[in-house]
Amino acid sequence: MLTSIQPDIARLCRIMSTVTGVVFYIVNADMTRVAGTGVYAAFSCGKTVYVDNPRENGLCLDCPDKDCCRELLNMCSPIILNGKTLGVIGVVCFSEEDKRRVMARKEVYLEFVEQIATVIARRADQEQQAHKVNRMLDALM
Repeated sequence: MLTSIQPDIARLCRIMSTVTGVVFYIVNADMTRVAGTGVYAAFSCGKTVYVDNPRENGLCLDCPDKDCCRELLNMCSPIILNGKTLGVIGVVCFSEEDKRRVMARKEVYLEFVEQIATVIARRADQEQQAHKVNRMLDALM
């Protein structure tokens, strides 16, 4: 579903990264990268996740890359449409400076990724509805 709106998502990631100075990523439900800026890692829990202590956080304990992880902070929010998780949007920090900047405005960043997840879900819904209309029109022809 998200791959059908990939150009829009990629443009959104680039804009968000330029404005905030941090890395954003979006993965689909299969954890396949749809768009992003920089290196990324993601996980989906069905809710917004904030990890400011990778390698120590319980969510990271089973990760095979835990010992070589370069992430200093990761927050992600599910992209949900009609109760189904389409993917995840996240912010990841690889420098102490970026981590400090995000942590200083943690609530703002959390709200931001949650709102962008909603925007992406709505855009995916529009694409899905347009596809249905086109199929109906084709059937009438």
